[in-house]
Amino acid sequence: MDKIIFIWLHQWAGQNWFFDQLILFLSQYFTYLVILAIFLTCIFSFRRRLLGLLWFDLILFTSGIAWFLASLLKYNLVSPRPFIFWSSVHPLFLAGSLESFPSGHAVFFGALAGGLLVLNRRAGLLALLAALIIGLARVIAGVHWPSDIVSGLIFGALAGYWQVSLVHQLKAGVE
Repeated sequence: MDKIIFIWLHQWAGQNWFFDQLILFLSQYFTYLVILAIFLTCIFSFRRRLLGLLWFDLILFTSGIAWFLASLLKYNLVSPRPFIFWSSVHPLFLAGSLESFPSGHAVFFGALAGGLLVLNRRAGLLALLAALIIGLARVIAGVHWPSDIVSGLIFGALAGYWQVSLVHQLKAGVE
């Protein structure tokens, strides 16, 4: 099923220059806009800007830990990227490593969204949608399997939500 979904999505790559540029933007550069939006959401969600900055730091730190744990898993599992598995697949760009499971981007942005979900449900859902768009673009680009994205998003979102809600509960217990 994973390969069928991949073939269906990746078939759209290489058909139109504008679409390919959009996919490249979404899979590589849109990520910076998402991080900026989460930063601004945290800063402006609290009357005291420093408190918002601390929550953003926590969410970013949590996402980094989730990404690190996923990287350990990635380098211990042998799961080649689609363009390694099938030589007929021509990715729109080359990814950093040859292993694909789980997607580090999906884990990182899933954790950002999961952490933000604790503080601001609407912004967290929008961040989750943005993470899904980034992941979908990476499948269309030919650098990930759909299962890499789905598992990465689930792992990241759960890790981010759990860690940030734990700190949020601890903070509430102290007050």
